[in-house]
Amino acid sequence: MNDFDPDLEPDLFRPRAVRCVPTDDAELRGIAETALAGSDGLPAEAVVYLLQEAVAERFPAAVIVQMDPIAATADEEVWYVFRDGRRRSGGDENGSV
Repeated sequence: MNDFDPDLEPDLFRPRAVRCVPTDDAELRGIAETALAGSDGLPAEAVVYLLQEAVAERFPAAVIVQMDPIAATADEEVWYVFRDGRRRSGGDENGSV
């Protein structure tokens, strides 16, 4: 973790978690978790970039989305990594069923 700077917003140091879709892709999860581990103190825009850069070489269609804070049930930032660029499984390319 970076040294504490009182001028930084406390939200920059909230615990962060990653959720990958599909959930059974261990390679994707490993890449995303490793990238997220280096994100302490970074703003959301930088976290998106960090995750996208980490997964893009192996999964070029991947899409990174931050969970809306209003949907959070714990005091953590949750990031979703959609390997195939779809936010929903099944259905057509837009995720419609």
